[in-house]
Amino acid sequence: MIEALVAAAGAIVVVLAASWIGRRLAALVRQPAVMGEIAVGLLLGPGLLQACGPQVRELLLPRSTLEALHVIGVAGLALYLVGVAHRLGPGLVAYGRKSLLALTICAVSVPMAIGGGVGFWLLVTDDARLRGDAPAAALVLMFAVSFTVSAVPVLARIIDDRGIAGTRAARLAMASAIIVDAIGWLLLAVAVGLAGAGLSGSVRAAVILVVAVAMVPLVRRLLSRPGVTRLCGRSPTTCRMAVAVVAIVASWAADNLGLTAVFGAVLIAVSLPPDEDWQRVAGAVSSAGRWLLPIFFATAGITVWSAADTTFPVMFAVVVTVLAVLGKTAGVLLGARLGGETGPVRQRLAVLLNTRGLTEIVLVQAGYSAGIITAPVYLVFVVLALVSTAMTGPLLSLLDKRRPLVPQDLATAGGAR
Repeated sequence: MIEALVAAAGAIVVVLAASWIGRRLAALVRQPAVMGEIAVGLLLGPGLLQACGPQVRELLLPRSTLEALHVIGVAGLALYLVGVAHRLGPGLVAYGRKSLLALTICAVSVPMAIGGGVGFWLLVTDDARLRGDAPAAALVLMFAVSFTVSAVPVLARIIDDRGIAGTRAARLAMASAIIVDAIGWLLLAVAVGLAGAGLSGSVRAAVILVVAVAMVPLVRRLLSRPGVTRLCGRSPTTCRMAVAVVAIVASWAADNLGLTAVFGAVLIAVSLPPDEDWQRVAGAVSSAGRWLLPIFFATAGITVWSAADTTFPVMFAVVVTVLAVLGKTAGVLLGARLGGETGPVRQRLAVLLNTRGLTEIVLVQAGYSAGIITAPVYLVFVVLALVSTAMTGPLLSLLDKRRPLVPQDLATAGGAR
């Protein structure tokens, strides 16, 4: 028992040290810190296998230690999402219905149709290495969702770092991304249900989700009572620990009920009142999870690269990346044009909403864990997440030089179209 704890502690130190290096390297090339953490996490797996071989790796990182790290990593992810979802939940600013509705509909429908088509093509080709044995409906839906999502956490970080939070493009992109990702997580629940117990599994997952969502306003009202609010202000540490424990338990429960661990954390986040005391609690919980998040990336990378016959399909990765980027770009440009946005705003929206980062990684990890996609396909979507996110900064800089914003594009939500 003591040896297992020492091994796990040593592995955590190594992962966190490697992640620190990854963040530093990402900063040097002006990329979000999470990009370095993801890259380092995925490289740990093949690095250990190449340098040590499977037997030595098993000795240095036995299955029991890897399982413990996985539990810690998922807990860190749950805690991190509490702050992200709580901070961005009320961020759906009051844009005119025409702009936001047209943008969101097209940003969902166009890439989803292309992604579903790629999934269907994979069924027709019947490449066992890529196809796996998941139900056809689950696989097609998983591809459709994976082509659609944007990374709200990374997008928020990029917007803050570039100082463009007050521009119309940034705020409209954030509002649309929140809605798009909410749709994506709901469809992921359906896909996981289809993969687990067929139609009955998806119906059960949908019923559980509806009941849980219906409980959110009741819980928020309870937590908004003056006595509870005063307790939160007087004993913030107690509240932080309580929220952290409940978030981890809710994530575990959601995972075991046919949804994914992400749903539990997000539901707890949106149940917290939006006042200042609860914002501080959610922020502190998220900060704690942020330190543990690299462990999630590392265990994901090691697990995938340790799977049997894991090879990287280069051409398939190129096709998926190109189609996903073009599909999201076409959908966003079409929706923004229908919404009456100017050319510079449309172009920035297309760049910002192509940022997939953390959300794509978490989503496809859930699909891989549920047996919907294979290890090679998981790696393909990770490449898509990294490439599409790495493009964001340089493309925005290029647009700033060639297509600068005009005064009306700097306005916030007030001038709704």
